[in-house]
Amino acid sequence: MFASFKVAVVMPNLDELLKDTPTHIFASVWFEWRKINFYATHYSELVRLAALYKYGGLYLDSDILVLRPLSSLNNTVGLEDLQAGSSLNGAVMSFGKHR
Repeated sequence: MFASFKVAVVMPNLDELLKDTPTHIFASVWFEWRKINFYATHYSELVRLAALYKYGGLYLDSDILVLRPLSSLNNTVGLEDLQAGSSLNGAVMSFGKHR
């Protein structure tokens, strides 16, 4: 019924993960970001985005309810309609492996 997935839990090497991705510009300033509010949130978003860009895959926040197959999602970022003031939302992201 379910397709098989490869899942790993690791502590990323941030410099290596950001290398060769558009997110590499944050590598030089990341240490300063440790001092700001919501550091953990920003860190996890950066790691998530870099990993999806580099390796491809699907990310869903834990509060996302899936009602249909996700196989048609490709290079997708969620859109949130905040009373017609739409904005991107990283709760749903799906990308093919960057080549």
